[in-house]
Amino acid sequence: MAPKFEGKMLKLGNEYPTAEETGDVLNTINYMIAQLARSYPEGGTLRQAHPKMHGCVEAEFKVPELPEHLRVGLFKEPHTYRAFIRFSNSNTRIRNDEKPDIRGFAIKIIEVPGEKLLAGDHAAQTQDFILMSHEVFIAKTVKEFSKSVILLTLPLGLAKARSFFKNFWSNARVIAGLLRAESKCVQALDIPYWSTTPYQFGAQDKAVKYHVKPENDVPIPAGITTGNDLIRQNMVNVLLEREVSFGFYVQFQEDPYKMPIEDATVKWKSPFVKLATITIKRQEFDTAEMNKLGEDMSFSPWHSLPEHRPLGGLNRARKLVYTALANYRRNKNHVPLKETPMEEKLQQVNTNITTSSKDNGMDQNKNEAIVKQLFYDYAHGNAAGVFAAMSNNIVWTEPGAPGVPFGGIHSGIQEVQKMFGMEQALLQILAPLTPTCFFNKDNMVLVQGHDSAKVLATQKIYSTEWVMAFTLADEKIVNVQVYMDTYAIAEAFRADAPVKETVQDGVASVAS
Repeated sequence: MAPKFEGKMLKLGNEYPTAEETGDVLNTINYMIAQLARSYPEGGTLRQAHPKMHGCVEAEFKVPELPEHLRVGLFKEPHTYRAFIRFSNSNTRIRNDEKPDIRGFAIKIIEVPGEKLLAGDHAAQTQDFILMSHEVFIAKTVKEFSKSVILLTLPLGLAKARSFFKNFWSNARVIAGLLRAESKCVQALDIPYWSTTPYQFGAQDKAVKYHVKPENDVPIPAGITTGNDLIRQNMVNVLLEREVSFGFYVQFQEDPYKMPIEDATVKWKSPFVKLATITIKRQEFDTAEMNKLGEDMSFSPWHSLPEHRPLGGLNRARKLVYTALANYRRNKNHVPLKETPMEEKLQQVNTNITTSSKDNGMDQNKNEAIVKQLFYDYAHGNAAGVFAAMSNNIVWTEPGAPGVPFGGIHSGIQEVQKMFGMEQALLQILAPLTPTCFFNKDNMVLVQGHDSAKVLATQKIYSTEWVMAFTLADEKIVNVQVYMDTYAIAEAFRADAPVKETVQDGVASVAS
């Protein structure tokens, strides 16, 4: 008989979420946003992870005719796709390229047909693959990753020391993993990359990890070896002279214990199978246009066909974390995040984790039921039911933007009612607030969802994905924090903005 994992018999391709995941994800989101606010109090806000970009390049992703068992999703038919690749450093601080670091290789393939995983955006035409320059991840679980985020982003000092010793063993593992993962690099076009986390490959019992490795007939010279931006400069010099190629590979999970889904620190030992060739042709990518595109684009493993669904705790966490951080960053930067040069940003979302337990006398199932009832009452026009769920002293916070009249902090039930009334007066609801998943931890309920509406004054339509964090006390909602991008709805309200059939990345609120 095979051994058990937390009382479960492990199966190929299966996930095993823990009850603590939701709280760990919430802690990660709150800390990362606070860290971004400290790092970028004014002006443009970079990514929390992989903020330093070496370059955004255009590429071809060529899928040949494959054996029958490999014809899945993106790889079903022979085809050459257009793609963009963002090369980066992972450290949360912008550092000299001479220092050891983990390098990122994020692929965005465009014009990919088929329904996608993203709730409210099934017609999206992108497929993302996210890889890094080390074979395994630095943290085993979402909890360990959450703790490590705090440790790794704190400045040197007493607080960092306290954080380290508070969770000594898990932090020690993460630090050791980070030291193994970081390495020096002078040429990002000539090193291998791995996904570290697993993904479904068609059938539910099929799971793979991704791998990209250089496949150049002529070796790439190392180039310069000193300078703050030596990796970018070496990429510029190479791509002005020649094209470079990478092979795109998968390795299949063959044993659910030796190749676990829920522990990304374990190296899988199955063989790699080639599925595609990536070609980066000669080009001049170090331009203002391409640099802006690379900063504005969002990459997520959940920009995906269902056949390539992300698996494991770290990928489940990415769904919420990436949505909240990307929306915060877009709101601060006042730019619509574009998926490709031709398309408006196609939204992130979707997950299916549920947890329930009792803690400190608070019934989490009851909290979730209260929030679900609020959404039900809203969808069915029961305003009395919506406001009955709220405390008289509720605080409702939404990010604002120029021209959007209902952003900001709304304190007290009367102010929240005014906000709702204003939204109802200014908008025609096309698709009501539609929650796609609920998570609860202690006295908090996290909700993901989507909606769309028309701005009556301009007749422009927007669609949006959002994350809302509800805090409850004594079976009443006392605080709501909304995470979303407000740029596109500002464009929808702006009378001189071009009219579009759909404006992506709009604002979301409980009355939109």
